[in-house]
Amino acid sequence: MLKKLLLDVLFPISCVGCHREGIFLCDRCMAGVKISDRSHDDLPQYIDDMLILFEYEKKSALAQLIHDFKYRFSFEIKSSIDVLLSSRIDCIKEFFGDAIIVPVPLFKKRLKWRGFNQAELIAEIIARVTGRPLVHILKRTRHTAPQAELSREARLTNVSGAFVMGKNVTLPRTVVLVDDVTSTGSTLSACAHALKSAGVTTVRGFALARGA
Repeated sequence: MLKKLLLDVLFPISCVGCHREGIFLCDRCMAGVKISDRSHDDLPQYIDDMLILFEYEKKSALAQLIHDFKYRFSFEIKSSIDVLLSSRIDCIKEFFGDAIIVPVPLFKKRLKWRGFNQAELIAEIIARVTGRPLVHILKRTRHTAPQAELSREARLTNVSGAFVMGKNVTLPRTVVLVDDVTSTGSTLSACAHALKSAGVTTVRGFALARGA
């Protein structure tokens, strides 16, 4: 990918926290990533349970890592995400149980522009470590503005009705939706609404980090 090669030349690989060369997130900065321990009493609509691993604190190493993952087209950052997920492997396995893994889809034009779906890459790692199947049964029907650029109120309407079930898919009983960052839970809620409207019984939500 030409734009990625240019970015790598302009911005060589270094730790997003301390700028140590040759690695995206060094062991020291990784150890400083804040684990999310907040309860989920106020779940997003249509979501039956929720697991968020870390806190997305502004200007933190994790915030920069996820930003570069999405906007610097740094596919290689997946290795650092893999290590972060592996550090919470026990709670991940317990939460996913016997569920089917479904990544939050990107709209086709954004997927073509970025070259990959970051939620799908996270879901692939989880599928590998849990042994649970990953399926693509959701489709995004229209382009939506990036949620991070909107107010909490606008995020709800931005993704309303933006997802549908694919055609001729086997309907799972229990699904875990996977996303990179969630704040209001509006994207997960919109996805869950599409799944439950099609007949899925239980929908849980998973995110690598909780945003503001």
